[in-house]
Amino acid sequence: MTAAEQVLCGRIGAGLTHELKNVLAIVRESAGLIQDILELEKSVPEERRKRVMRALAAIDAQVGRGEEMADRLNAFAHELAGDVSGRDVGEVVEAAAFLMRRAARSKRVALEIRPAAGARRARVGPRPDRLVLLLCACLERCLGLVQEGGSILLAPETSGQGAVVRLSLAGGEGAAARLDDLQALGSELGCAVTRETPPGGGAALLVVLPAAAGPQPG
Repeated sequence: MTAAEQVLCGRIGAGLTHELKNVLAIVRESAGLIQDILELEKSVPEERRKRVMRALAAIDAQVGRGEEMADRLNAFAHELAGDVSGRDVGEVVEAAAFLMRRAARSKRVALEIRPAAGARRARVGPRPDRLVLLLCACLERCLGLVQEGGSILLAPETSGQGAVVRLSLAGGEGAAARLDDLQALGSELGCAVTRETPPGGGAALLVVLPAAAGPQPG
């Protein structure tokens, strides 16, 4: 995909996700209107009223899920379009975890984010969309190493002006993981991907993310 094609895809995606959010807003408002009418209509039997209210609660919950997905995809689309040159490292990690959470659930692997205590937030870039994809690739590799019932802990922390994300594996063997392809992908983005053996045992991958251009938050 050329740079121009990527920008076009990003702009199309941003527009579509914005429209999707409008659709979800209408669904939520319509569900709220049904609830208001139901509360005013006293002749509806109580059991039927409860069934409808349960259905409306389920609609509201699913609309909430849809809004979160649309927000994530909208942010990603804006990055593809080149509208964003930097992003908070915590947001990059959360976006990658969100995209990979379904794969983790299907394997019954817990995926948790735990920032280092007292860590300063850092903006990373210059292409946060590609940094998200790099972390997704690392998480996919980790999921191939962790057994069912295991866990992956993502711990972002600052390093100089950039940041380091540690992916710690529990319930698997990470020492034998091949990193050639991940390192090649990382090098294209100014990142480094290395292996670490924590003092308490287990295994971890370290992903060093570069700082975004411009002043960093205090």
